[in-house]
Amino acid sequence: MSETFETNNYIKLGTALCYLIGAKEGELLGGKHILDNIDTVLELIRNLDFILTVNSSGFQELKDIKTGVSQSCKNNFLTVN
Repeated sequence: MSETFETNNYIKLGTALCYLIGAKEGELLGGKHILDNIDTVLELIRNLDFILTVNSSGFQELKDIKTGVSQSCKNNFLTVN
């Protein structure tokens, strides 16, 4: 993996994580919103070889959240329960 490509991936990962951390109630789940950012985080964690992160319970929890959100309509909005 080239250094520029890897740097860009770290930037993308940080941006996606910041988006998810800052997500507020009422934001759209689909499109370039919650689901796409979860996909980006999961993909980049694997691609950047974050082995311990992949094996952590947090990674599995994020996958479970994505599954739960995906099963609801992508046109729904984030709600806080």
